[in-house]
Amino acid sequence: MCIRDSASTVLTCCLRQLLLASVTVLTCCLRQLLLASVTVLTCCLRQLLLASVTVLTCCLRQLLLASVTVLTCCLRQLLLASVTVLTCCLRQLLLASVTVLTCCLRQLLLASVTVLTCCLRQLLLASVTVLTCCLRQLLLASVTVLTCCLRQLLLASVTVLTSLEES
Repeated sequence: MCIRDSASTVLTCCLRQLLLASVTVLTCCLRQLLLASVTVLTCCLRQLLLASVTVLTCCLRQLLLASVTVLTCCLRQLLLASVTVLTCCLRQLLLASVTVLTCCLRQLLLASVTVLTCCLRQLLLASVTVLTCCLRQLLLASVTVLTCCLRQLLLASVTVLTSLEES
């Protein structure tokens, strides 16, 4: 009866130690995983913001340059048409002005759509690249932390079981 009570006490003590060690290791692992996740996600958000600002700045410059180029061309054409038509009559001047402005607006719209499409493609590509990199880093950090945690948990379990066998 005494031997049974002693074995039961030792077993209960070992199980408590194993549970305590498991909770301690898992708590540490969860903290490390949370810290690694926050670090990687912060880095990813910074990279995504930097890439977005860079691409949008480039896009705005291209759009401004295209707009200035098209508007300069349009103003030259409008001036030429105005001088030519003024020698005939006001009706022809109005017709030429409407024709040239319509053409200019079409060209400006086409140039704007082209530049904006290019910019959106570059922004999408940059976003996908940064997000893919971030996901890889987060996965690698998670695997590293979880592997470390499993090793610590296994070591703690072996230590407690060895202690139980010695008892």
